[in-house]
Amino acid sequence: MDTASILLEYGYDDETPAWKIAHNAGDFFNLKPDKALKQLMKAFHDYGRSHWRWAPVPSPEAGDGGILFGITPKADAAAFRQALKRLAEIFGIGGIKETAIEHKFLSVPRSPSIDGAWHGNVRSSHAGFADLQCFHFASHSWLTLEDEHYDPCHNRVFKTRNQAVWTRLLPPEDRVLQEANVPASQLYRLARPLASADYLIRTAGKSKNEWTNWQLAARQELKNLRRLG
Repeated sequence: MDTASILLEYGYDDETPAWKIAHNAGDFFNLKPDKALKQLMKAFHDYGRSHWRWAPVPSPEAGDGGILFGITPKADAAAFRQALKRLAEIFGIGGIKETAIEHKFLSVPRSPSIDGAWHGNVRSSHAGFADLQCFHFASHSWLTLEDEHYDPCHNRVFKTRNQAVWTRLLPPEDRVLQEANVPASQLYRLARPLASADYLIRTAGKSKNEWTNWQLAARQELKNLRRLG
């Protein structure tokens, strides 16, 4: 069966995102599963950058492949992960599993988001959101196939879970928390300190898709940032 026939069999017509993604993925039928998934994930991510919104809380319709039918453009990482898995499996790419990191961390910088209008929610005093393209996560999820990890939210393939993490986020020392005068949920210590920053603090405002904003900072900057927030 060809691409169109398979999609129609599962209810995806030529107006659905699934149809457009699969056709933009090129000829992946004869590729090995890992290469086929990489090619399909790139088309999935490319489509998302122009059409989808990555939200901390998805639309209820996003589950069960709702974004593939075009029912909603709003999804979280789990819904994106599930949609790519569903699309891959109808084309015979088997053995795909779902996995997640369930701790707070910062993502590897300069990883473009599947939401083309959202550049990230982490900045510094020297670099804006669009410069860093870094994301603060309380948790995150993606797919695995054999010995590789596939993250459709960033179109990244990596060998180990740790390659998704720039630095873990740890509770701050009590004295630093007192100095910053913020709730513990709004300040973290970087497990891997940077040359210009040891901490991550929540700042004022939210992005258009309702993610909270954060700033990398040195200890001496925390009080001023809190006043700005």
